[in-house]
Amino acid sequence: ANDWLLVPNLRAGDIRQGASETELRKVFGTRNVRRVKIDLGEGYSENGLVIFRTDPMRKLEILTAFGGLAETVRLRGQKSVWKFENGVSLGTTLKQLEVLNGGPFELSGWGWDYSGAVLGWKGGRLVKLLPKEDGNQKVWMQLDATNSRWRILTAAETEPLVGDKIHQSSEPALQKLNPAVTSISVQIAEITAQR
Repeated sequence: ANDWLLVPNLRAGDIRQGASETELRKVFGTRNVRRVKIDLGEGYSENGLVIFRTDPMRKLEILTAFGGLAETVRLRGQKSVWKFENGVSLGTTLKQLEVLNGGPFELSGWGWDYSGAVLGWKGGRLVKLLPKEDGNQKVWMQLDATNSRWRILTAAETEPLVGDKIHQSSEPALQKLNPAVTSISVQIAEITAQR
């Protein structure tokens, strides 16, 4: 009866704040929960868990805090059943995000580990989707496009999009590319013990 709903600071479906590996095995079945190393980018990784490892639509990585308690969940890929209340999920496009937001938003450039990361909603409606407390971001999203989509841009359009810089979703090259969400991380618990 998992509802696949991502709720920052609370839960991801039936994965509640601070759930233990034992609890997750009871909810999802022992064979559906595996211990893994989770790539964090820039050469860093952490021990964590993955549920539904072989099912791309249901797969979810779980970063655990000290004591093995669920703290952050992450999904990556092209599509997923996991979603926010407003329907945002893997595969949601830049243009769809603009409509939901009621206007453009800011994101980082491409060609590095934090490519296409949403940096802010510029006061739009989706600011609730990216809650921050004391500067700590609770939701992190990245957008990208398939190789075939990138080929629709000229070299002159692509070059300015590469690198660690801030872009507006309303830029003509980004509107033409219309990248989609390919990674979402959601903090579901504030666990203060050291990792």
